Amino acid sequence: MGDAVNGQELPAVDANTLARILGVPPKAVYDLCKAGVIERQPGKMFALEDAVRKYCDHLRRQATERGT
Repeated sequence: MGDAVNGQELPAVDANTLARILGVPPKAVYDLCKAGVIERQPGKMFALEDAVRKYCDHLRRQATERGT
């Protein structure tokens, strides 16, 4: 099942596109994947909405951990 915004499914994107959207280098996308923060779909693609949401959750967790 794909992600949807206003009833429209968001595209799956490759690592370079996801890196550009997140504002990180492509290596960071691969590192996030290795760490289990985001998941790669078959065909080495990333579900855009899911990856962005999980990345934001990851950043929130990091900020909370630093604040304690």
